[in-house]
Amino acid sequence: MNLVQKTTTAVAALLVSAVLSSSYADALKDGEYTITLMNNCKVVSEYAMNSTQFQAYKELQNAEQEMQDLEQPIEEIQHQIEQYSDEIERLSEKIEQQTEAGNFHNTAEVKELNKLSSKLSTLMKKHQPSFDKLNKQGRKIGDVAMVFEQAIQANVPDIKYDQMRISSAENKQQNINCYAAN
Repeated sequence: MNLVQKTTTAVAALLVSAVLSSSYADALKDGEYTITLMNNCKVVSEYAMNSTQFQAYKELQNAEQEMQDLEQPIEEIQHQIEQYSDEIERLSEKIEQQTEAGNFHNTAEVKELNKLSSKLSTLMKKHQPSFDKLNKQGRKIGDVAMVFEQAIQANVPDIKYDQMRISSAENKQQNINCYAAN
């Protein structure tokens, strides 16, 4: 690689770096994101989010969005799961009551119960990959949240808090409830 190519590569890298730095600076200018830490509903610290915290926060938001996307197929079958579960519970209670009373003779209800249980099991097996993805994403969110929490703790190592709020110009005026520990 000759000097002109090296210089061109270096200039291109600097431009990309400048654009990325500029976009972070734009996102964080004027304290756009504010972190408010509270303990028993009393503000114990409030400060503008730094770039490390901002990056961790954005990664957490992205992970949460991925989770919402993964939840969609499960939400679509939720009604069906509830229907099967309710019917299984109803039949089970009916069979149990008849058995306790000593007058259970209806094998059709047992067959129906087995049929519904089988349908529910088949539905759950069919969507097991979706459940597995949700579980994996849940662990990922936990990991990303831990990185975010560590970024917060780096700024306030000696402050005790039980709630955190992230606010921006868009949501600063929203009235958000606080839940005090009893």
